[in-house]
Amino acid sequence: MCLLVLALYGHEDSGGYWEEKSHGDILACGWQKVEGRRGVFQKTKEGAALMCYVDDFKMACKVADKGRLRGPLREKIRLADPTPA
Repeated sequence: MCLLVLALYGHEDSGGYWEEKSHGDILACGWQKVEGRRGVFQKTKEGAALMCYVDDFKMACKVADKGRLRGPLREKIRLADPTPA
């Protein structure tokens, strides 16, 4: 254990800023927040769910919808190529 003198990414609220930006981008892509679940979003029409925790994004959806749902997110957030769970 050691004393953390600076925030890991250079700012004391870097995590808060990232959460605000990433969640805002997710909402701008048409996802809706799941009530009572921080960082969890859904698209009810498609039956899709998206979980965002720090820099991990996990999406559950039909295979046929994967590219269509992921595309708008990748235009706003730099995401690595997805891998199966």
